[in-house]
Amino acid sequence: MLARSGQQIGLQYESWHKVPKTLKDELLKFIELQFSLEISREYVLKSLGKKWRDYKHDLKTKHFRREQGLQANKDKHPSGTIRWQWEQLIDFWYSRKGEDSKKLGIASRKQQKYTHTSGSKSFARKEKEMETSSGRKVGRLELFRATHTKKDGSHMNMETEQIMEKANEKLAGCQTIDEDMQMVEIEILTQVIGKERCGRVRGLGLGPTPKSYYGVPRNRNSTNSNTQSSEFVEQIQQMEQEMEQMKRERAQERAEHECQCKDYYVYA
Repeated sequence: MLARSGQQIGLQYESWHKVPKTLKDELLKFIELQFSLEISREYVLKSLGKKWRDYKHDLKTKHFRREQGLQANKDKHPSGTIRWQWEQLIDFWYSRKGEDSKKLGIASRKQQKYTHTSGSKSFARKEKEMETSSGRKVGRLELFRATHTKKDGSHMNMETEQIMEKANEKLAGCQTIDEDMQMVEIEILTQVIGKERCGRVRGLGLGPTPKSYYGVPRNRNSTNSNTQSSEFVEQIQQMEQEMEQMKRERAQERAEHECQCKDYYVYA
């Protein structure tokens, strides 16, 4: 309802990132007044942003025809939309920036080699159902397998099948205890599908971010977070020491220069 309401968000923004933070905060407050949330505010915002983008995509698919011309598309604004917002949206779709955004979206879609099979069910809900059924914590690789295979166990495409084959081979060659299995599965997924994207954790859907999921910023090339955290802190401390040393040296050079200038003027 909120995503489709021109009175609440509107269609005039070029992207979800352009929606003002103050407006997002107001939307969250409105939602929190209606519901007792047991999920994070970040997830609510991401979900709202996705629904808003999906709504704009649906409008474009059903009502926008480039070949009919700019004014013709503006005149047939859909019911439920505000006319001036629709006209601004049409202007954006006809602009160079809108064309570049479209090409970027098409290129990004082509790079998506695998897709999930959970339908409208969120990954968080699927994970909770699996944990309730099994009575134990579900590993990340296990969740990825459950959300990327069909009910009969077959794969969506060749890319997904190859990913699971590589992951299973690596998992079979590991010797670890149960406490380390979660970290091992994280490392295996990183090796077979790549590093995490900015603000997202692969295979976990909306909500989790690298910082919230791992606790601290990590380099995904290693499973030893404590070692990496220590190295990161040491690097920061070393940089701070070097900066302090540079400040002292510059201060000393400045003092010597001022002293030389005074001696010159006195001599002159």
